[in-house]
Amino acid sequence: MHGQNFVHGDLLPRNVIFTNDEGCNDKGYLIDFDLTREVLGKGETYVMGYNYIDFVAFRHPDAVAGKQMAKEHDIHSLRMMSRYFFNISDDRLDECNIGELIAWFSKNTESAQNVCDNQASGSPDRP
Repeated sequence: MHGQNFVHGDLLPRNVIFTNDEGCNDKGYLIDFDLTREVLGKGETYVMGYNYIDFVAFRHPDAVAGKQMAKEHDIHSLRMMSRYFFNISDDRLDECNIGELIAWFSKNTESAQNVCDNQASGSPDRP
């Protein structure tokens, strides 16, 4: 997505789905592209009502309603999710770019922990 100048804008654990294939072919998928925007030129801003407060553990400090979206915000969320999914505290993760994060995931899948619940999504019910 980033290579095509798009920002997901809502990278959270609930928007990453992992398969549990007994053949050890586990895969991860991104879902929920409602907030995805192209960031050419001056870029797009986060929509009004963008929920930062409930997800502060995963959101970049500048990823708030009305502010400009940035690829770095997605990368920050991936770093924070890495800590969550893999239960790591390595400060070197804070310096990783997207390629280094992917390489790290590829080498450390055995340390993934089960952080799932019974809900398909943590999204709130909307009237």
